[in-house]
Amino acid sequence: MKHEIKVPKRIKIGGIDYKVKADTEARHELSSHSWRGSSSSVKREILIHNSDVYNQQDKSVTFLHELLHSISDVYCANHVAEDDVDGLANGLHQVLEQFGIRFVL
Repeated sequence: MKHEIKVPKRIKIGGIDYKVKADTEARHELSSHSWRGSSSSVKREILIHNSDVYNQQDKSVTFLHELLHSISDVYCANHVAEDDVDGLANGLHQVLEQFGIRFVL
């Protein structure tokens, strides 16, 4: 049994509201850097590349990756290295997939 959880348009991290964008504007901004996602504690937003080039698993792990960056910004003074965020996002994605949980746009 699969549980697809719709990525919310807003998410609260440490009492701070972040916007989650996966629209055309986000896609253009991310494409200009060849990124699948980004997060900004200054803008308080998470951008996800919502293109058919990426499958649902890619989009789910990208959301988790950017979510972990945002959590790191709020709770760890942004001290979690990119490689560590990447490893944690992939590991968490794998565990959630085993439970049949996937984030979808």
